[in-house]
Amino acid sequence: MIYLSARDKNAYGEETFWVWFLNNFENSDFGIPATLTKEDAVLRYSLMGAFNAAPAKMLALSWELLPEMKVVLKSGAWDAKINASYKTAQSADRVTAASRFSIPFYEKYSKTGRVDILPIGVDTELFKPYSDDEKHALKVRYGVPLDKEIGFWCGTTHEIKGYRRMQQYAMENPDIFWVIVWYPSAGMFVGHGKQYVMVNQPTMAEIMNLADFQLYAGILRPYYIVEYEGMAANLKQRNISGLEKDFEVGENPREAIFEHKWDRITAKGVWEDYINDMINN
Repeated sequence: MIYLSARDKNAYGEETFWVWFLNNFENSDFGIPATLTKEDAVLRYSLMGAFNAAPAKMLALSWELLPEMKVVLKSGAWDAKINASYKTAQSADRVTAASRFSIPFYEKYSKTGRVDILPIGVDTELFKPYSDDEKHALKVRYGVPLDKEIGFWCGTTHEIKGYRRMQQYAMENPDIFWVIVWYPSAGMFVGHGKQYVMVNQPTMAEIMNLADFQLYAGILRPYYIVEYEGMAANLKQRNISGLEKDFEVGENPREAIFEHKWDRITAKGVWEDYINDMINN
């Protein structure tokens, strides 16, 4: 069995990695039993802290970007959570992250001295590009201009999301019409456009298809899940952060999703092979 040790199983009502995994791996379940066997595996989110899974194997999901936030923002505000993440990695048989930029923060806490990169996965059946006719009808329904460049941005007012940079860019480019999605609550937007709060995933896929590009203005190097979803919708990625990213998306961002195995069909096979190898070695 594969046991899922999650902190938030279903954040913001979306189909998280945890929900996807549970629905697609028949031998998976939440809740760790009192007794484990050597045929079992535990997937433990990094903020859950240390855990002794023996004789089962444990994989630390070191997805937290807090160590990089600490460096960039020069703050110790998240030290307790960061220490929990390191303890999770130390107690695991293997450690995985979603970005190559996370490796230096976690590899010294890995028993093997390495951090493996595994895709969290994007639903490419939901997040996909619409036809020109579908986009036209969508713009009419949402009441957005048919004759303007439309930009998409999703985030919070937290500094890591690049809220201020997005605002500045909107002010400097007044001809762009924006579709903005806020999580979990709305901030102030000074540009010209429409704002949405806490939309569900099908609505998010539609809003992305209203746009010509997705703006990345964050202060951390790894892509967020919403950027991967935008790529799956074949949204051009406009990076104004000045930061190196995990990879260049090129002219066809959706192709990059499949190339890097971030579509959920391919990701499932990657996870299956990896977990089987961990259990048997």
